[in-house]
Amino acid sequence: RHVFHEFLHGLLHFDGKAWKTLPMLVFRPGRLTRDYVHGKRARYVPPLALFLFAIFMTFFAFSWVEGPDLDQ
Repeated sequence: RHVFHEFLHGLLHFDGKAWKTLPMLVFRPGRLTRDYVHGKRARYVPPLALFLFAIFMTFFAFSWVEGPDLDQ
């Protein structure tokens, strides 16, 4: 329960950074990259944090999916 609470806290309390980064990443990735390279970093989630979050979400999603039966 505590881990879930920390996960939600980390997701929803990015000071609004996540809600600015994710739409830019989907609809205008070039501009997001250009802004980040030119030093406009304070308004966006850092790339490493975003990557780690994506990896976590991938493993979380795959934990709910049943794999193929390999016992033949």
